[in-house]
Amino acid sequence: MFQFRARQLEYEINGVKIGGPPWKNPTVLIGTIFYEGHKVVKDWKEGLIDVLRAEAILKNLEELTDKYGIPGILDVFAGTPQAMKNYIDFLIDHVDFPFLIDSADPQTLIEGSRYVKELGIAHRAIYNSVNYKTTEAEMNECRKLELPNVIVAATNPYNPTVNGRLEILKGSNGEGGLLEKARGMGFKNILIDVSMLDAPDVGPASKAIFLIKDELGIPAGVGSVNYFELWSRGKNVPQKISEICRAGGILFPVPLGADFIMYGPVEWAEDIYALCNIYNSFMGYTLRLEGIQLPGNHPLTRFKT
Repeated sequence: MFQFRARQLEYEINGVKIGGPPWKNPTVLIGTIFYEGHKVVKDWKEGLIDVLRAEAILKNLEELTDKYGIPGILDVFAGTPQAMKNYIDFLIDHVDFPFLIDSADPQTLIEGSRYVKELGIAHRAIYNSVNYKTTEAEMNECRKLELPNVIVAATNPYNPTVNGRLEILKGSNGEGGLLEKARGMGFKNILIDVSMLDAPDVGPASKAIFLIKDELGIPAGVGSVNYFELWSRGKNVPQKISEICRAGGILFPVPLGADFIMYGPVEWAEDIYALCNIYNSFMGYTLRLEGIQLPGNHPLTRFKT
């Protein structure tokens, strides 16, 4: 099995463990909900949803988590502050999943963060994200809120290589990197999204995850859903082949040490959870044969033979 030089940090966010020794804790799957164009959303600006359909999605995710022993986090993507508040209200009334506060609009991120602080549930929320575009104004607002959890996106537009990802995290030429920025904003539990640029970039992204864990010990993963969106664009691929390539490609980083995977729309969860269970069971069984005790709810206990 892989051996990392750095001590592997482990966080627990509302009962979900992320990080630690590779494959001892299950890979965490992060699915996106309420995105623009999502069929459960009736009004994207106001955050009005089809409640029955949304409840069915959440029930299915809870069942998959129990069936396969794979923990989940929801990526709540909103376009406006009002929509974000409505989505959060709905989720906290229905499930215990941790969730990402996610938006392309910085004001929506801040307002959503203020809201979870007001509700007393900041421990369940993960700010997504601190990146090379994060402004001083955004940093100041986060300092005031003292949120615990964050994703740091290691996108480096000036050096989009494996080493470039490490460089933007650690800093260079006497300037601090994104990790220093995130810590300065008050975040304690830092997850690193190594990011990716094009379809074959899942390979370099997986190597970046390994190197980050080896050098820094920080939990790392990737939004590998981007691979499938880019690879399938313009192709006329049979559905069965499409589904196989989707799940296999998105989860490629798992056997290479990824602590979490952003797999895309929650509607894709069924085959993603099933294959993730298989990968985690293979790696977990290897650990067991090496004398390492696994958690009682490890995916291996759900592996059917």
